[in-house]
Amino acid sequence: MAARAVPRSEPDGIYVQLTIDGELFTVTQRDDGASYDFTWDSGPRDSYGFTVARSDGAAMSTSDLERHARSFLAQVDPSTGFIGDPDS
Repeated sequence: MAARAVPRSEPDGIYVQLTIDGELFTVTQRDDGASYDFTWDSGPRDSYGFTVARSDGAAMSTSDLERHARSFLAQVDPSTGFIGDPDS
């Protein structure tokens, strides 16, 4: 269950690259400071990922981001690389 975070600075938000169990995610913090877009860089399709947000408007820690990435991966069907039916 290895996890590694590498912060990167970009002009349009804060980027963090996470490696979770061998899978690579790029995480972008939106301008509101409490929403994050996860792109699954090592996933089956370009731009495949998910978004999470805190209802209280607080920023998430790296541990929070890692937990959300792990939760996402736990839902993925290993035979297809997708959540649910990839053709729907």
